[in-house]
Amino acid sequence: MNDNSLNSIAKLISELRNFSEQISLLLKSSDYIFQKRNWAILNSDITLDSSKLIDYPLKWFPEFFCRFYKNQDYANVQFYIAVILDNRNSNKSYDFGEPIITCGYFWGLNNPEKVDLWRCRWHVYSDNKNYKGVICELDPMQKKWSSSESDFIHLKSLALPLTEITSSNVLQKSIIEPLFDKLDQELKTSS
Repeated sequence: MNDNSLNSIAKLISELRNFSEQISLLLKSSDYIFQKRNWAILNSDITLDSSKLIDYPLKWFPEFFCRFYKNQDYANVQFYIAVILDNRNSNKSYDFGEPIITCGYFWGLNNPEKVDLWRCRWHVYSDNKNYKGVICELDPMQKKWSSSESDFIHLKSLALPLTEITSSNVLQKSIIEPLFDKLDQELKTSS
């Protein structure tokens, strides 16, 4: 390798580390916003399906990073927030061309204390999915899923391109607050 190649690789690694720090700040900001509303963090692991093995280089860097939250005052509701980077497994439901941030809540979840990190990606299965910040709904009864995957009434979620989240204020106003508002509406109509 020549000096230019080594400099390019070093720059790429530096950018990757910086990107990881930005994802960490985003998730910490999310934690703060949720905790201000008495939502507790449910998971310490923020990713899944990674590998340290030489035979699985595609899994050396995660596909997504996520957090899940629970509030004692909201029985059977679980929130999540996630950054989904790419489609490394060629999932046909992944139809976004750039990294996204998605947030949502599972309503009527049988066991809201249990965390299944894979569920942070389920916005992509919504019937009216979009990546423009419009709230979508997923009804698990409309899918041919196992009973363990269909253990909730519905998922309300939204997503935006990750590049649109430029501050914690934008995160709160564009991603999290619309779903808190939707949950409040849903609680009013169900009582």
